[in-house]
Amino acid sequence: MDITNELKLALAKQEHLSVHYQPIYCVKNSEIHSLESLVRWNHQTHGYISPDLFIPQSEKDGSIYELSLFVLQETCEMLKQHPNIKASINISPSLFKTDGFFNDFINTLKSYAIPTARIEVEITENLTIEHLKYGKHHLDHFKNIGITVSMDDFGDGLANFVQLLNYPFDKIKVDKQLVQNVSRNSCKYSILKHLIKLSHDMGMQVTAEGVETIEDFKTLVGFKCDYIQGFLISKALPKNQFFDFLTRFSTRENFIYN
Repeated sequence: MDITNELKLALAKQEHLSVHYQPIYCVKNSEIHSLESLVRWNHQTHGYISPDLFIPQSEKDGSIYELSLFVLQETCEMLKQHPNIKASINISPSLFKTDGFFNDFINTLKSYAIPTARIEVEITENLTIEHLKYGKHHLDHFKNIGITVSMDDFGDGLANFVQLLNYPFDKIKVDKQLVQNVSRNSCKYSILKHLIKLSHDMGMQVTAEGVETIEDFKTLVGFKCDYIQGFLISKALPKNQFFDFLTRFSTRENFIYN
């Protein structure tokens, strides 16, 4: 299958692409604080296509621009229906060099009347010097207008805290490779404990992704991790199921511990 042409066709027709939403749990308030928007592609012939296949290809061929705006538009529709929740959207560093993306992003928010304070952008940890050259300017703009800026997948690559000093990050999201089994792995336990404290000392909040067990959840709460994301809370859900999840969640007390 020619992923490039098929994806461009799907974007042009607005068919077979959808956005699923994964809840993000706030430890401090014991409530669903926000959602992460994740694009899904169910091809009419080949069925489910993994984002690990089509997103890297879209970054190479340039269709990541249209794909990102599609996700943003769908997310804005979602936020209009639920005014008390925030949304986290993944932004490819390759878009830093694309003329007009920042303006299109902001204009989309304005067209849906979505306050910038309800939006968080996640940037992958694997940032190159070239990305740094173009990216800081855009991230400064995002931050200056009230959008939260987060480093995604922290710990997945070789990036270090120097990048956190070079970029205006408000938050880091710790990769699931570091998070999973933290309650049973002494090395991960020590790394995450000190990583969270150091992040807080630097004025950043921390989200742990990939949390699947009660034991890991309790360990992260003990570390004063700010936000929890993973299958323990919920998998990514289509819009109608996400609303059902919020309704069920609001009727439960201490759902994690029951």
